[in-house]
Amino acid sequence: MKHILISLAALSLLAACNKQTSGEQVAPEKETALVTFLLADAELSRATSCASESTIEQAQVAAYNSSGVLLAVASAVNGAAVLRVPIGEGGCTAFALANSSFSLENCASLTAALSASSTLGANRASSLSGLEMAGILHDITFTPDYSETILLRRFAAKVEIDEIANAIPGNPTLSIKGIYLINVNTQMRHDFSGSSLNWAQKRAYTASETTVTPCTADIFTASVNGASSYGIPHYFYCYQNPTTTDSSSETWCPRYTRLVVEASYSGHDYYYPINIKGADGRLNFNTSYIISKLTITGPGSDSPDKPITKGGASFSLSVVDWTSGISQEVEI
Repeated sequence: MKHILISLAALSLLAACNKQTSGEQVAPEKETALVTFLLADAELSRATSCASESTIEQAQVAAYNSSGVLLAVASAVNGAAVLRVPIGEGGCTAFALANSSFSLENCASLTAALSASSTLGANRASSLSGLEMAGILHDITFTPDYSETILLRRFAAKVEIDEIANAIPGNPTLSIKGIYLINVNTQMRHDFSGSSLNWAQKRAYTASETTVTPCTADIFTASVNGASSYGIPHYFYCYQNPTTTDSSSETWCPRYTRLVVEASYSGHDYYYPINIKGADGRLNFNTSYIISKLTITGPGSDSPDKPITKGGASFSLSVVDWTSGISQEVEI
């Protein structure tokens, strides 16, 4: 039996050899080439910006075929990534991820890369100071001279307040105790769908939530004399909030994200909450929301989660780019 098996194996090998030399050839491997992806910030703010907002400290680019299977992945150097991919491969996708510790090398599929999430606290990790960003190109056909720019968008929105004016009658000294965001979403899918929400700083500033407080809070003290202003800008970051119906219920439910100025005067503590949302009623990613001036004219709210009633505040709105948002001068 052993001799018969050896003979069969030999015949099979001979038949395979004859098949290759009788005009039928094995398909050659696809030729590959190096392609270049350049990375750029999708939009620059026209407003005052922090240097780290557009910084790309590190980035990765991954290429996937038409079936979403990983072809190649590379790290970006000086804003460019070079990948070796099959020439003529059509219907491909390139996905870039910047300033993130998430590894695209571990994502064998495009679905796995896009369904993963960025977390707010990672934007201020000790090893990286830049904001996490991502970008994607669809329907690519690779050629030997292929080069394209991937525009990156931030997962975060920026909330900025530039000035706090004391216009309280009688000119008492206003003591600022802190500025912070509450009702903050801290999670965003890589595909920017925002379908996975994770809330922090619910209804109040919570010092123990240290993974997000570097992005959401500045706790400090400053005295503002009557008829004068505190003019140091403060910047905060949060992820998109798709909630379009507000609530101040003590039982938690999704509600507007708010910027809160906590202050006191004449022996009383007050909160000055400002709802952060654009014309569409939402707080969106890669968008800048700027309060150019908050003018305090009297008592605020007794809770950071209860906006001051109508008549206690007036708003002047304009649209700015980061991509777009609101610029408000608020009088309370």
